Amino acid sequence: LHKAIRRQRQMCIRDRSIALCAAEVDSYNLGWLPQGYSLMEHYAMLDTSQEHWVKDGIALSWTYSAAPLGLPDGEYNVVRVNGTEARFWTAEEPYTEAELKEEKEYSGSGYTIPGMKHTNTLAWQDPDTGVYFRLQSIQDQDTMVRMAENVK
Repeated sequence: LHKAIRRQRQMCIRDRSIALCAAEVDSYNLGWLPQGYSLMEHYAMLDTSQEHWVKDGIALSWTYSAAPLGLPDGEYNVVRVNGTEARFWTAEEPYTEAELKEEKEYSGSGYTIPGMKHTNTLAWQDPDTGVYFRLQSIQDQDTMVRMAENVK
Protein backbone atom coordinates (compact mmCIF):
# COMPACT_ATOMS: atom_id res chain seq x y z
CA LEU A 1 0.00 0.00 0.00
CA HIS A 2 1.22 3.49 -0.77
CA LYS A 3 1.25 6.44 1.57
CA ALA A 4 -1.22 9.09 0.58
CA ILE A 5 -0.58 12.48 2.06
CA ARG A 6 -3.81 14.11 2.98
CA ARG A 7 -4.61 16.60 5.68
CA GLN A 8 -7.86 16.30 7.54
CA ARG A 9 -9.19 19.37 9.26
CA GLN A 10 -12.00 19.37 11.72
CA MET A 11 -14.56 22.06 12.01
CA CYS A 12 -15.72 22.99 15.49
CA ILE A 13 -18.93 24.74 16.34
CA ARG A 14 -18.57 27.14 19.23
CA ASP A 15 -21.22 29.60 20.34
CA ARG A 16 -22.97 29.59 16.94
CA SER A 17 -19.74 30.35 15.12
CA ILE A 18 -17.54 27.98 13.18
CA ALA A 19 -13.82 28.01 13.83
CA LEU A 20 -11.10 25.95 12.20
CA CYS A 21 -9.48 23.72 14.81
CA ALA A 22 -5.77 23.06 14.88
CA ALA A 23 -6.08 19.25 14.76
CA GLU A 24 -4.62 17.91 11.54
CA VAL A 25 -3.77 14.28 10.85
CA ASP A 26 -1.79 12.96 7.89
CA SER A 27 -3.24 9.94 6.14
CA TYR A 28 -1.54 6.66 7.04
CA ASN A 29 -1.65 3.18 5.53
CA LEU A 30 -0.91 -0.29 6.80
CA GLY A 31 2.13 -1.24 4.77
CA TRP A 32 1.85 -4.93 5.64
CA LEU A 33 -1.03 -7.22 6.60
CA PRO A 34 -1.19 -10.99 6.89
CA GLN A 35 -2.23 -12.57 3.60
CA GLY A 36 -5.94 -12.67 2.86
CA TYR A 37 -7.13 -9.36 4.34
CA SER A 38 -9.26 -6.99 2.24
CA LEU A 39 -10.23 -3.41 3.03
CA MET A 40 -13.97 -3.25 3.67
CA GLU A 41 -14.53 0.21 5.14
CA HIS A 42 -12.69 3.46 5.72
CA TYR A 43 -14.12 6.25 7.85
CA ALA A 44 -12.66 9.73 8.22
CA MET A 45 -14.23 11.38 11.26
CA LEU A 46 -12.98 14.84 12.15
CA ASP A 47 -9.44 14.25 13.45
CA THR A 48 -9.74 10.44 13.41
CA SER A 49 -9.60 7.75 10.71
CA GLN A 50 -10.69 4.13 11.07
CA GLU A 51 -10.46 1.15 8.72
CA HIS A 52 -11.88 -2.35 8.87
CA TRP A 53 -9.88 -5.05 7.11
CA VAL A 54 -11.53 -8.47 6.80
CA LYS A 55 -10.28 -12.03 6.53
CA ASP A 56 -12.53 -15.09 6.86
CA GLY A 57 -15.45 -12.96 8.05
CA ILE A 58 -13.61 -11.38 11.01
CA ALA A 59 -12.62 -7.70 10.92
CA LEU A 60 -9.37 -6.15 12.03
CA SER A 61 -9.89 -2.56 13.19
CA TRP A 62 -7.19 0.06 12.67
CA THR A 63 -7.64 3.59 14.02
CA TYR A 64 -5.45 6.67 14.24
CA SER A 65 -6.24 10.07 15.68
CA ALA A 66 -4.93 13.41 16.86
CA ALA A 67 -6.81 12.71 20.12
CA PRO A 68 -6.29 9.85 22.60
CA LEU A 69 -8.20 6.68 21.68
CA GLY A 70 -10.28 4.41 23.90
CA LEU A 71 -8.25 1.52 25.27
CA PRO A 72 -9.04 -1.62 27.26
CA ASP A 73 -8.90 -1.66 31.03
CA GLY A 74 -6.60 -4.03 32.81
CA GLU A 75 -3.06 -5.22 32.53
CA TYR A 76 -0.99 -4.92 29.38
CA ASN A 77 2.45 -5.87 28.12
CA VAL A 78 4.92 -3.19 27.10
CA VAL A 79 6.28 -3.86 23.60
CA ARG A 80 8.25 -1.82 21.07
CA VAL A 81 7.05 -0.50 17.71
CA ASN A 82 10.03 0.80 15.76
CA GLY A 83 11.73 1.63 19.06
CA THR A 84 8.72 3.44 20.52
CA GLU A 85 7.00 2.09 23.62
CA ALA A 86 3.61 0.53 22.89
CA ARG A 87 1.03 -1.33 24.97
CA PHE A 88 -0.46 -4.73 24.10
CA TRP A 89 -3.62 -6.07 25.76
CA THR A 90 -4.52 -9.74 25.31
CA ALA A 91 -8.18 -10.47 24.58
CA GLU A 92 -10.19 -11.30 27.71
CA GLU A 93 -12.20 -13.95 25.85
CA PRO A 94 -10.37 -14.97 22.66
CA TYR A 95 -12.38 -16.78 20.03
CA THR A 96 -12.10 -20.58 20.08
CA GLU A 97 -11.35 -22.43 16.83
CA ALA A 98 -15.01 -23.55 16.74
CA GLU A 99 -16.23 -19.94 17.11
CA LEU A 100 -13.89 -18.77 14.34
CA LYS A 101 -15.18 -21.49 12.04
CA GLU A 102 -18.77 -20.55 12.87
CA GLU A 103 -18.10 -16.84 12.19
CA LYS A 104 -16.53 -17.68 8.83
CA GLU A 105 -19.52 -19.82 7.81
CA TYR A 106 -22.09 -17.35 9.16
CA SER A 107 -20.57 -14.23 7.62
CA GLY A 108 -21.08 -15.19 3.97
CA SER A 109 -20.10 -12.02 2.14
CA GLY A 110 -20.44 -9.90 5.29
CA TYR A 111 -18.23 -9.73 8.33
CA THR A 112 -18.18 -9.46 12.11
CA ILE A 113 -16.47 -6.70 14.07
CA PRO A 114 -15.51 -8.49 17.29
CA GLY A 115 -16.07 -6.72 20.59
CA MET A 116 -13.06 -5.50 22.56
CA LYS A 117 -13.18 -8.52 24.89
CA HIS A 118 -12.61 -10.82 21.88
CA THR A 119 -9.68 -8.93 20.35
CA ASN A 120 -6.08 -8.19 21.18
CA THR A 121 -5.28 -4.46 21.23
CA LEU A 122 -2.00 -2.75 20.36
CA ALA A 123 -1.70 1.00 21.01
CA TRP A 124 1.11 3.49 20.59
CA GLN A 125 1.75 7.17 19.95
CA ASP A 126 4.14 8.55 17.37
CA PRO A 127 6.63 10.68 19.34
CA ASP A 128 7.30 12.97 16.37
CA THR A 129 3.73 13.74 15.26
CA GLY A 130 1.77 13.00 18.44
CA VAL A 131 -0.67 10.83 16.47
CA TYR A 132 -2.30 7.98 18.44
CA PHE A 133 -2.62 4.54 16.81
CA ARG A 134 -4.69 1.50 17.79
CA LEU A 135 -4.94 -1.95 16.19
CA GLN A 136 -7.61 -4.41 17.36
CA SER A 137 -7.48 -7.93 15.98
CA ILE A 138 -7.59 -11.63 16.70
CA GLN A 139 -3.99 -11.78 15.41
CA ASP A 140 -1.20 -12.51 17.91
CA GLN A 141 1.19 -9.97 19.43
CA ASP A 142 4.08 -10.58 17.03
CA THR A 143 1.83 -10.22 13.98
CA MET A 144 0.24 -7.03 15.29
CA VAL A 145 3.63 -5.50 16.12
CA ARG A 146 4.79 -6.32 12.57
CA MET A 147 1.71 -4.56 11.15
CA ALA A 148 2.38 -1.53 13.38
CA GLU A 149 6.03 -1.38 12.34
CA ASN A 150 4.92 -1.13 8.71
CA VAL A 151 2.55 1.83 9.06
CA LYS A 152 3.40 4.29 6.30
